[in-house]
Amino acid sequence: MSSNRPFPTSLGVSILLFLVGCAGGAGGPGGGSQVTVPVLSSVSPSSVTTTSSGGAIFTAYGSGFVTGSVVEWNGSPLATTYVSATQLSAQLPGADLAIASVDQVTVFNSGSGGGASNALTFTVGNVAPTLNSIAPTNVPVGNPAMVLTVKGNNFISSSKIDWNGTALTTTYVNATQLTAQVPASYLVTAAYAQVSVVTPSPGGGQTTNLTFSIISGATRVSVVGVNSNDIIWDATRGKIYASLPGADGAIGNSLVAIDPVTGTTGTPQFVGSEPNKLALSSDASHIWVGLDGSYSIQRFTLPSLTPDASIALPGQEAALSLQAAPINPHTLAVLPRGSSVFSACCVTIYDDGTPRPTVRNWAFSGLQWGADDSTLYGGDLYFGFSNFSKMNVDSSGVSSLTTYPNVYGVFAGSIHYDKQTNNVYADNGQVVNPATGDVLGALNLGNSFVYDGIPPE
Repeated sequence: MSSNRPFPTSLGVSILLFLVGCAGGAGGPGGGSQVTVPVLSSVSPSSVTTTSSGGAIFTAYGSGFVTGSVVEWNGSPLATTYVSATQLSAQLPGADLAIASVDQVTVFNSGSGGGASNALTFTVGNVAPTLNSIAPTNVPVGNPAMVLTVKGNNFISSSKIDWNGTALTTTYVNATQLTAQVPASYLVTAAYAQVSVVTPSPGGGQTTNLTFSIISGATRVSVVGVNSNDIIWDATRGKIYASLPGADGAIGNSLVAIDPVTGTTGTPQFVGSEPNKLALSSDASHIWVGLDGSYSIQRFTLPSLTPDASIALPGQEAALSLQAAPINPHTLAVLPRGSSVFSACCVTIYDDGTPRPTVRNWAFSGLQWGADDSTLYGGDLYFGFSNFSKMNVDSSGVSSLTTYPNVYGVFAGSIHYDKQTNNVYADNGQVVNPATGDVLGALNLGNSFVYDGIPPE
């Protein structure tokens, strides 16, 4: 038979189609790899706050990513950058961060065999509020219903003023101020109320408490029949703790809680030999007690007064100043008394009784923390010295010292830091800007109250 028959056209078409198919292979948007449904393992970060108004960039990790993969936010595509088969980067617009929410992130591969990955949660959280002040801070018993104003930072429209654990009907003024109506029924008996601000989740949280006093009009001054070396106020429990010396006899060498509203005392708790200086942890979970008789410091849990951590002071020196850190409840600054009863040296930072290695050998008469745990102030305020010092504190201890000479007058007494003004006040009324060492002025203390030993009638 003749072999000169033309090649069947249909076969040629078949071969052509086959070759075209081979040219694409198992390809997809990545070029040369099979498109599959991607797997999303994690996103980083997995949360931001509503203050991220300029938007945010986050990274998606997983497998099966290709150049055409798109990160989706609640099903809507985001601007996506392909990094590798296991990593993508996505831009989140600021508009999606304006309101707190819990959102779903997925990765989508288009084309045959593709699809949407599993979903992971991404949280846009409210910023934690802070509370700086309340006004008024007290009213007499029987006061009518009143408006309470609180000031701070990061308030939102859903933030609430909390009164002893109960949310008050709150009016949002702006990001730094709220007001609330306090019912007259909350003001019928002498007491201390704990005021805070609560911002709902996601994110948010509760501020530290400030104390509101409901004062009995019958007696404004009460005399408690104990002698004490030092006292400290516990706003969480509405109590004053007092250290009682051994000279107090049967109740000496103890710590006692005093109710300032009723003037009554609790049962004295033995704490050791000659308790003196006191410091309360920032979360009011512990109280530190300087024991002059044993040259040591003992920490007790509250309210049980169970002893736990202890510090043995070097060189048989008692503690001249104990200052609990304003943030970390485990941190304590200690100033031993030294050779002079009025001026001590060697400031040491302790964490749960363990000293940080770097100490500061400088003579001070007292210490005060600043706004946070990174700054400590010292004063040399007795016997004609008038220096003011600023110390930087880090994980190693007191890392550096700056001294401003001749700041205070003679016999200025102790120093006190005020977080509202960020200034330091001395007992003689002088006010210092701790950032510069400049004297801002002096308070007139000519009419200071001094108890004359005669109980009020």
